[in-house]
Amino acid sequence: SCSSPHCPPHRKMDAAAGAEGDDPAGAAPAQEEQQRSSLLGRRCRVAGNLGTIRWGPGHVAAPPPRQRPAAAEGGEDAPPGPLTVEVVGVEYDDPGVGKHDGTHQGERLFTCPQGFGSFVKAEKVDLGISMQSALATKYFDGLLPQAASKSRVSESVDALGFTDSKGREKAMAVEFVGRYGVEQRQQRLEGFVEIALAETNLETRYPEDVWEGDWCLPNLKSLWLDKTLLHEWADVRAICEKCPCLEWLSLAKLRLQPLIVGSYLPEPRGAPVNVVCSGLVIKPDYCRV
Repeated sequence: SCSSPHCPPHRKMDAAAGAEGDDPAGAAPAQEEQQRSSLLGRRCRVAGNLGTIRWGPGHVAAPPPRQRPAAAEGGEDAPPGPLTVEVVGVEYDDPGVGKHDGTHQGERLFTCPQGFGSFVKAEKVDLGISMQSALATKYFDGLLPQAASKSRVSESVDALGFTDSKGREKAMAVEFVGRYGVEQRQQRLEGFVEIALAETNLETRYPEDVWEGDWCLPNLKSLWLDKTLLHEWADVRAICEKCPCLEWLSLAKLRLQPLIVGSYLPEPRGAPVNVVCSGLVIKPDYCRV
């Protein structure tokens, strides 16, 4: 996970994520099945094209090489390529981007309209990032080095008075470690009136994976989230809760899950267990987008 404000603009799908350590017998297949179920239905981006993961990750037969491998030194034949390749099945949003309808060499692995499906190598699939990562990537990456160069700025607060063991009045300077960074970040957040995160890999409100502590966008009026990877209304609501003065929200070209009238929105994925949900009820014409 990203613990620095210098977060990458996207996260590549790691098929081996969480595989550290020695698993007991039988744990690997269970872990693989759990990973598959966690990826199915997730939004992704492949070479700039939006899509939804419909299958995998899994291994399929590798395509034949386009040309015969060159001979190695000494005249020996080059070693053959891998027999299988790890891929995920993606259904693209736009027609013509894919190559098929979810079949591979005559075997159906998932179903989608013809010309929308494709099998993509796992390392070429970009998954979503959090709200903090999206903000830091676009707006803070160039500002944070400047703040870091000011790390020598004094962070001491007013002198703290106290009485020592002999009854003498004394004072000492108290330093709030990290105070300068917190103040600088919140000042920058307060300065935002418009934010455009369109066409980023924003997917979720959580986790808080860039900075710690409470934060908000108190003066934000307009927010563009078009063509992001958001697909749950719970995350949209949680993002809006950080923008108390929001007047304009654009959600064009998103594949949000349908709402059930009169139902409660669930907690957003990854939300801390101690967060109290406001229990927003969706009603007809409650929100116009």
